[in-house]
Amino acid sequence: MRLAALALGLALGGCPSGSRPCGEEDASAERCAARPGAAARCEAASCAWACLPGRLDCDGDLGLPEGNGCEVDTSSDAAHCGACGRACGALPGVASRCVEGSCAFACAEGRGDCDGDLAGPGSNGCETPVSSSALHCGECFHPCETSCSAGLCSGETPRCALFADVATRPTTTALATDGARFALVFNDFVGGGLWLAGVDARARPATTPRRLASVRSHDRFAVAWDGASFVVAWTDTLNGPWVWLQRFTGPQLSPVASAERLVLPAMPWGLALSGRAGALLLWTVTSSDGRENQVALLTPAPAFRAVTLADTANHVLGLAGVPGGWLALYPAEDGDAGVRAPRVQVLEADGTPRGAPLSLPFDAAAPLTPRLCTLGDAALLLGVADAGTAALALDADGGAAGGVERVDPPATLGLGLAGHGTGATALLVSGTPTALAAWVRPLDARGAPRGPATLVATLPSMRGASLAATEVGTLVAWVRPRFGVEEAAVEVAFVDGAGAVWRACP
Repeated sequence: MRLAALALGLALGGCPSGSRPCGEEDASAERCAARPGAAARCEAASCAWACLPGRLDCDGDLGLPEGNGCEVDTSSDAAHCGACGRACGALPGVASRCVEGSCAFACAEGRGDCDGDLAGPGSNGCETPVSSSALHCGECFHPCETSCSAGLCSGETPRCALFADVATRPTTTALATDGARFALVFNDFVGGGLWLAGVDARARPATTPRRLASVRSHDRFAVAWDGASFVVAWTDTLNGPWVWLQRFTGPQLSPVASAERLVLPAMPWGLALSGRAGALLLWTVTSSDGRENQVALLTPAPAFRAVTLADTANHVLGLAGVPGGWLALYPAEDGDAGVRAPRVQVLEADGTPRGAPLSLPFDAAAPLTPRLCTLGDAALLLGVADAGTAALALDADGGAAGGVERVDPPATLGLGLAGHGTGATALLVSGTPTALAAWVRPLDARGAPRGPATLVATLPSMRGASLAATEVGTLVAWVRPRFGVEEAAVEVAFVDGAGAVWRACP
């Protein structure tokens, strides 16, 4: 009988001290002493114990009078992972652990598996010291042009990820401000989510991130302030030719109402949004070549209608609200050469084009996309002129309100622009694709620099940058990819009026 019970995973034993025997007249297992990780029952006038799921008796004393039960949790014990004696082996630079009965290996702090053999037989573990390797600095395949220390290339801005618990691979960001608060919108390629969060003037999270929708990586989104609420717009190509709009207000960016769906005549390829007090204009591109556009003034009953601008390739690059209407910035093919020269088109209050587009004194063949922003009752344009970065103030009719102002340091990789009541801030990104520097510089109403440039970050890579400016400073957001892995992080920095840079991390 005892051998048969053991074969069934049971252990029979006498009565431990302090307990009474079970028998025919009393078959209750309550007479059997409790043992850790085991269930007891009365079996043929003797106590019997069986290990609970995930527990094993690896020291073999379950049936002995003073046994310690099923003492091993095989779901988490690295010395007995999934079975007695199955140890998770030690590998160089590796922290091993047992997860749900299977051995899991992760590189220890400051180490990396850059040859990719960690999960294979004969692994050499996490062989690379990523804390000091100039070829793999901080992570595999992140080379330094100089030296590596504490996982950072010499001069590199330390990592400071925000909202990493909800977005493991964001691709771009969008920012807006009401003059005091900042609304940040970002996406996640892995989870497919579109998120909204508040950020304060010290670059710290001010609200819990709110998931707005499920989107594809190529879906476009934007956020703007209309004088009463933040409005987020996003395309929804997974489900149809749709654009969704939703308003948020209050300290926690609470939704004013449910999201509203607008239906386009074709799938949207691009999206731009601009707000001014009491009005919002939404522009969408509905053809891959940019020749077909739809515009909607977001009144209580918004509806799209077709808009055609002069020349071709007329997808809009930026919108700016001005008294009585809007200004639209777009690239137009210039003559037979196929060069796309920037144009400005004046729009009526409802988005209808007014007059002919205006040419601009900017380099048509420049590789950087020019930027446009609202500036008080007018607008400001940032682009490339005479092989340097330059700004030009525009009046409400799209005409030049002054001369071209040079803005240094010259940008070679990217531009950004955000206006506020009395001026604007330019984002200037320069360097090489593997070692870039992002600067911000305050501009006056004419576009002339009114203070020194401030270095915001020195990074190996940056994408999806956005900025929003107030009278007291500028918030900049960007996505920082990680080399060698399918991960990235949202990072932000606030530059105050004195040029000090604030980040959430110490």
